[in-house]
Formats: sequence, C-alpha cells, structure tokens
Amino acid sequence: MVIQRRHFVFIAFVLSIFTVFYYVSLKNYLLFHVVAEFYSVSIALTLFLISWNTRAYHSNKSLLFLGIAYFFIGILDLLHTISFKGMNIFQYQYYANQVWIASRFMESISLLVFIFVAKSKKNISYNVIILMYAVITAFIVWSIYFSTIFPVCFIEGQGQTTFKMVAEFIIILILVLTLLSSNLLKNSLTPYLYKLFLWSILITIISESFFTLYISNYDISNFMGHIFKIISFYLIYKAIIETSFKSPFTTIFRELKKNEIELIALNKTKDKFLSLISHDLRSPMGSVKGLTEILIQNENVMQSEKRVEILNLMVESTGSSINLLNNMLFWAKSQSGNTGVFYSEINIHDLVENEIQLMRSTTKIKKIEIENHVNKDLMIDSDRNLVSTIIRNIMSNAVKFSYPDTNVVIDAIENDNSIVISIKDFGVGISKDVFEKLFIDDTSKIRLGTKKENGSGLGLFVTNDFIQLLQGTIHAVSKPGETVFSITLKKK
Repeated sequence: MVIQRRHFVFIAFVLSIFTVFYYVSLKNYLLFHVVAEFYSVSIALTLFLISWNTRAYHSNKSLLFLGIAYFFIGILDLLHTISFKGMNIFQYQYYANQVWIASRFMESISLLVFIFVAKSKKNISYNVIILMYAVITAFIVWSIYFSTIFPVCFIEGQGQTTFKMVAEFIIILILVLTLLSSNLLKNSLTPYLYKLFLWSILITIISESFFTLYISNYDISNFMGHIFKIISFYLIYKAIIETSFKSPFTTIFRELKKNEIELIALNKTKDKFLSLISHDLRSPMGSVKGLTEILIQNENVMQSEKRVEILNLMVESTGSSINLLNNMLFWAKSQSGNTGVFYSEINIHDLVENEIQLMRSTTKIKKIEIENHVNKDLMIDSDRNLVSTIIRNIMSNAVKFSYPDTNVVIDAIENDNSIVISIKDFGVGISKDVFEKLFIDDTSKIRLGTKKENGSGLGLFVTNDFIQLLQGTIHAVSKPGETVFSITLKKK
C-alpha cells in the first residue's frame, strides 16, 4: 500500500511538471526551451563532477567514462541553447539545429562505446579520453560556427533538411544497436543500473523520433522531444548518483569482504603448502637420516661396496626431496592462478619408471616391489610435472599403506580419447568413512601407514586438483587387502 501510494505521488508529480512545462511552452516556447536545456546541461555537468570526484570510491570505471562523455555533451547542449532561434546571440538563427545533431551523435556513440568499456577489463587512460572528447568538441564548434563544412539542418519556411532527417535516423539506429548490445552489460552492472541504462536508451530513441517530425522549432513534436530528453538525462543521472553516492559504501564493504575471502584462501593455501612439504618430504628425509645413522654406526666395519650403495640411496632420496619441493612450489603457484598447463609428449612407461627409481630407498626399506606394466611405447600429450606429481602421490600412498613383502602394480590402458593409468596395492584398504572424504581437504582422514608413516591427508586432495587442471578424472575401488586408483587423462 505504501509502495502504491509512493508511485501515485511520483506519477502525480511528473504529470504536474509536464503540465507546467506545456503551459510555459504555449505562452513562451523560448523560455521553456531554455529551462529544459539548462536542466539537461546542469545534469550533464553534475554527472561529470560526481563521477570524477568519486572515482576513487567505486570500482565501476565505465561510469566515469560516461561522466566525461556527458560533460562534453553538456557543453554542446549549452551552445545549442544559446544558439536557439529567438536568443539573438548569433546572426544566423539555426546554428542550434546543427549543434543538436552533433551533440546527439556524440551521445548515441558514447552510449554504445560505454557498453564495451564496461565489458572490458583493460585499464583506461581517462586523460586520453578527455583530450579526445575535447578535440572532437573543438572540431564540431569550428565546423559549425567558423566554417561551412557542417551541413545546414534547418531552412526557414521549409523545415528540416534531408541531411538533418537522415542524421536523426542514423542516431536512432545507433541507439537501437546500443539497446540490442546492452545484454553484454548484464554481468558488468547491477540489475538496477542495467535497468536504468536500458530505459534511458529507450526513452532517448523516443525523443529522437519526435525530433524527426517537427516542421517548426516551436511545434509540439519539438516540445515532446525535449520532454523525453529530460527524462533520459534524469535516468542516466540517477544511475551515476546510485553508483557514486549510495553504492560506494556497499561496494567498499563488498571489496573488503572479497579481499578478506582471498586472504583466508591464501592463508589456507599456505597452510596446505606447509603440510604438503611435511607430507611428501618426511619419507625421503627420514630415509636420508636413517642411512646417515647406518653410515656413522658402521663407519669402521662397513665394506666399501655397501657404503657406496648407501650413498647412492642417499643421493636418490635427496634428489627426490628436491623434485618434490619443485612440484609443491608448482602447486602453490597453481592455487594462486600464476601458472598454466604446459603440454609436451610424454612416454608414460619411462615417467613411471623414473618415479619408481625416486622411491627406491623407501620401497627397499619396506621390502615392497613396484611393478611397471605400462606399455613401453605408450605416449600422451600432457603436462610432465603434473602427471609426475599425480603418479608419485598415488604411488607414495600405495607404498605407505602396503604391507611389507607385497607388490604395487602400475598399468595403463589406451582408449580412443584418453589413457587410464591404474595403481594397485595389496595393503590395508580404505574404510568407508575415509573413502567418502578421499579427495576433499579434510585432515580428519589422516591415517598412519603400515610402518606408522605419518601424513597430512592432503596428498590426494592435491592430486585431484592437478587432475582437474588436466581435465581428467580419478576414482578408487577398495576392499581389505586391495585398493586400485584409476586416473583418466585426456589425449590432447
């Protein structure tokens, strides 16, 4: 009921203003014209002042572009006003019609460009835009007032010239194109601002349509054209007022909330990164520590061949650690969006074999053998670092949860558009409650290995992240004594 009353009051107010304007136009059209145009000019200049002085408080920079455009449109409308027939400032009485066409071209084209400025994410040099509009405005003024290049738009006794009529229809076509292109703005403006913009364009089209009909500068079509122009300017004004005064505070808090969410995500990424380092480096570094202790304890009795073997194992373990660190850094970059997927031709058998060698010290301690059944000629176009990390994480888990003196079997099947890599272990299996949380970030699923090996619970979560980057999938089948992970990777 309150809303309906408010609408009724608003409609009554608009009708009252319209009645007053119409009465004034009948008594003194020149006065009506001055009031109507000065209203439009004041709105145009206010748009610029508001959008310019509040540019630091709102993120929608396209509205500043619109404010700059309307500043120069306002200048041309001011010239149109003082040049109007009856003002007697200039000897020639029809400069106003020429300035009108130039101003409306500037407005229609600016509204069309505004759509693409709002859609674009590129930074805009507003000093360049101001300079560009200043040059165009100066050229228009020169071509109308100081030269004869701008075509005549109105002839006394005949009415509008052919050029003026054609120009008005071209302006309407530009506005229609703007209206049809406005769908691009849906994701760049709030629904309310988008609605205001659409109505402003539609009413401007109606305004221009009336300006194609008049014969005298003082007739009813000219009057109606100015009335609709006032409404369209008001809607643009309201859009910028909403954005510059009311919305900035909402925008500021929205931006703060967005930054808070991003900081929380970054902090979470940091924690995951540290956990991942702990998860993936503990095993090789533990091996190095154990091998070093063996060397120290048996320094005087150990045969040289055995010492060389242990040193080789230490080299492999430290190499594995360095490789893991590189891959974890790569994951951290992928979480912040600073990396991409780099495709190259990969031999799956050789890649698996390399990962087996990197894990040799761990598998030797647990007496587990990893069998590589992958076809030696199997190739795929994918990201080597990502595929290596995926296979390493699954292999590491398979070894971790396998009983001593068992095998881990790695195989691969080639399909038409993909390759399925399977990693099977004969260990403890995965319980139902852990299985449900297998690929999510949940440290409650942490389990100790068969040799009490620790972990962060993030290895499979990260693996799933990398598989998604490659547009692949992963699934697992488990029962006590056997678990199989299947990784499907697309052929490029």
